[in-house]
Amino acid sequence: MLALQGSTLIRVVADGEDVETEDIADLSAVGLGSGGVFASTAITDEGLWLGAPAGQLTLTDLEEGTVARSVDLGGAGFVNSLDFDAGRLWLLQGTPYVDAVIVSVDVATGEVQRFEPPEGAQFVAVGAGDGAVWAIGGDPETTAAIARLDPASGEVIEVHNVGLVAKTIAVGAGGVWVGGDLFIEEGAGAGLAHVDPATGDVVERIPLGAISSDVVVLDGAVWVSDALGSDSGPYEATLRRIDPATDTVTLEVGVGDGSAGSMEILVAPGYLVATNVEDGRRYLVNAASGEIESAISGGAPFIALW
Repeated sequence: MLALQGSTLIRVVADGEDVETEDIADLSAVGLGSGGVFASTAITDEGLWLGAPAGQLTLTDLEEGTVARSVDLGGAGFVNSLDFDAGRLWLLQGTPYVDAVIVSVDVATGEVQRFEPPEGAQFVAVGAGDGAVWAIGGDPETTAAIARLDPASGEVIEVHNVGLVAKTIAVGAGGVWVGGDLFIEEGAGAGLAHVDPATGDVVERIPLGAISSDVVVLDGAVWVSDALGSDSGPYEATLRRIDPATDTVTLEVGVGDGSAGSMEILVAPGYLVATNVEDGRRYLVNAASGEIESAISGGAPFIALW
């Protein structure tokens, strides 16, 4: 298993509590400067794409551990929500809720397109899959909006209300999955909206309990994390697996005490890694069984996994 830890490309071999790592390449000079970290990553057949704070995308050859090429995004700002579908990278550049724009990059030609949100609206996150592009935001009147974009023009062609304060988005397993916070009249707490990609209608809103943190699709299932504590004490940080056919939670995996911040989920074939910033561990979870195979301590968090 390969991982990006800080700005170092490493190989990880985990066997229970016995974990060995091997440094492969130092990528700190790729538009970062010493000690820098990458904001977002995506894996394609060509290699590992890295979004750098300087407004660049770089493609790293995983066999050589070297930079194959770079793409200037044509604007400043951090790269967020980097995703890949149908030969194009999709990303959010800038500060969500403030000045973020959606950027599309053709990986074959390097062509860059930049798409502004509708007047008065903001973009928060972007997800791509199954030939479609979806963004959180796009409606100046509500924080519960997701927008469908025309992949060719970047134009917002549909806006739908998902009935929760939308924060994270993933596309796959036959749906668009939007994690966020339920409105108080619906009981507050975290929720996951399952959206039909054909119509934009909400198929189901799934209450999850604590505060949602991240959502990913892996091997035909949907995984969500929550990790935020409360005044009365911490929640148990939890990964939940959702069956997309029934919209039910089929597995819960505790991954330490509730975290003081968000808990990102990284995925590799058959595995997830959840980093709990409260206890400093990275939990390697078998996606099929839900078993925690390793709890890795020490060092910087993983930024990418494959």
